[in-house]
Order: sequence, then C-alpha cells, then structure tokens
Amino acid sequence: MSVSMPPETIEEIRLSAEAEGMTVSAWLAAAAREAAHRQSALAAGRAAVAEMLADYETGHGPVPEQARARARDFLGALAAEERARLRNAG
Repeated sequence: MSVSMPPETIEEIRLSAEAEGMTVSAWLAAAAREAAHRQSALAAGRAAVAEMLADYETGHGPVPEQARARARDFLGALAAEERARLRNAG
C-alpha cells in the first residue's frame, strides 16, 4: 500500500508515533482501526435510528418535518462537538 500526504502531516504522525513509543506503521494502523471502528459504529447507529423511526411512524404516522429539523440540528451539533473533541485530543 502506498499513501501520499502533506509533509507537515507526515511530521505530525512521526512525532505522535514517537511520543507513544510506536513505529509510524503501528501508529497509522492503530489510527486507521480507530477510524474504521468509528465509521462502523456511526453506520450501526444510523441504521438503528432509521429502524426506530420506521417503527414509530408505523404506529403513529409520519414525524413532522419541524421535529425532524430539530433532531437534525441537535445531532449535527453533537457531531460537531465530538469532532472538535477528537481534534483536541490529538
């Protein structure tokens, strides 16, 4: 596998790996595993929400667009907070 990235990113990775006592390859593998796990968890969460929404709508009818918009806004803000937390943790 060949990966290209900006030199400043390579340096950040090298320094992070060194600080954790890891090789760059091991650090990149761990970071990729974590990212893949997050994506998998997000996909599972989206599927669960879709299933719950479908179940709700079967019994109660469609969720009003205003309620959907509030939920999207709330979840968007929550996702932005999580992205910021992850950026600041690194």
